[in-house]
Amino acid sequence: MDVIRWFPLDRLAELEAAIGADLASVRLTERRDALAVALGLHGLRVGEVRRAGVADLVQSSGFLHVPPFKRGYGRNIPLDRSVVNALVAYLRERRVDSSQLLCTRTGRPVCHKRFQRAAGRMFVRVLGESTDGLTFHSLRHTFAMRTYQRTKDLDLVKRLLGHRSITSTEVYARSLSELPADCLVKVAGGFSGRREAVRLMRPVRSTRLRVFRG
Repeated sequence: MDVIRWFPLDRLAELEAAIGADLASVRLTERRDALAVALGLHGLRVGEVRRAGVADLVQSSGFLHVPPFKRGYGRNIPLDRSVVNALVAYLRERRVDSSQLLCTRTGRPVCHKRFQRAAGRMFVRVLGESTDGLTFHSLRHTFAMRTYQRTKDLDLVKRLLGHRSITSTEVYARSLSELPADCLVKVAGGFSGRREAVRLMRPVRSTRLRVFRG
């Protein structure tokens, strides 16, 4: 069986702080990569982040439409207003006309390895070198774990992940830890100017559970 891994739930505030710090960068590519990680923490697969279009972001109601992917269902993912504002600021400042929500300097979809590396670098910044094999897909598992702990609603987790079967979702009910304060990713406001980098924290191993991949 595969091993799924999620980011330590008691360190998520530090990960959100790292995302917010990168969103304060003057470099658009750094902000774009931070937004990709933020979307991963909303349960999106790296392929779904790459495929997301500008038209999929509904600013007024604050959600992102995720089309069907990998034989799963399409879904609408609610976003905290801070994430919506960061996406809007990024779109206004980039100098390319593209239908892609997150794109390269030429308007093309970003290589999935770029987002994988961005997530990996952020894990190391927060956890040190002991990231225990965390990948971009670990963000999806983290979102599911945190949402289930907050709501105890497997059907909600199923719908937010786009699973066709509740069997694929039940794994997230098998391990419980402290209840997080919120299910939504929040990042610091003010998306211009450079902020002090997030300080490295002591290494903590991620939680692991042997199950099939969701």
